[in-house]
Amino acid sequence: MKIYTKIALNYFRNLISACGKEHGIFFSESPQNPKHLVANDAIYFITQIDDSIVFIDCKYGPISTYWIDGILDFTSNSIEDAAQIATNNFRLICENHYTILNCE
Repeated sequence: MKIYTKIALNYFRNLISACGKEHGIFFSESPQNPKHLVANDAIYFITQIDDSIVFIDCKYGPISTYWIDGILDFTSNSIEDAAQIATNNFRLICENHYTILNCE
């Protein structure tokens, strides 16, 4: 994991911990992979894909309704490049989300 990825994940971990309790938001970390944070039992899934931090909205219904809610990218030349990286890997996340989120 790259240092800026660690910094970004720590930021969101601390943000959820600090302000989330009064709004009922909690997080858990996947013991298998520290790059993954889950808020509210997988309502939001924050992960690293290549050099991007990707936010996946998992609030409603089955996996087919999940979508990429936001991307923080540190190396792409444009938002389109970052979106393409995330989109290319999104199917893999959906196929393996139970393992990734440790909720098999």
